[in-house]
Amino acid sequence: MIRRSIVVRVAPEVAFRVFTERTDLWWPRDHRPMGRADARLSLEPGVGGALAERSDDGAEVLLGRVLAWDPPNALALAFFPGSGPASPTRVDVRFSTVEEGTRVEVEHGPGELSRERFEGTAPRFDRNWELLLRHLAERCEDATSH
Repeated sequence: MIRRSIVVRVAPEVAFRVFTERTDLWWPRDHRPMGRADARLSLEPGVGGALAERSDDGAEVLLGRVLAWDPPNALALAFFPGSGPASPTRVDVRFSTVEEGTRVEVEHGPGELSRERFEGTAPRFDRNWELLLRHLAERCEDATSH
């Protein structure tokens, strides 16, 4: 199980909105499957919503599906990178109030993927979540400066 967290200096409502509505702004392009300048990453709200990268010409890569949706407190994803839709990993994200703003906690586990296979990809996932959360924090700060 991977556990990462970061404190962002915004309210949980803002952090949740940046995470879910501005995914294209905080998820680095070099950590996406398409690697195209015209591709946009989006997260559709609600259970069943898609986490997908789509390009202007209609190409699409599905990265996950929303399993739980509880704004502004939490969400969960069936996550396909590294495993595929047939055996997704699971990502739980929680947003909790702390004195400095909001603690964003990510817990990434094997889900339907075998524990052995998950453990083989876990170091990469761990590094990626560290990077992604840093980018999320930067975008949260940008959200309050406008």
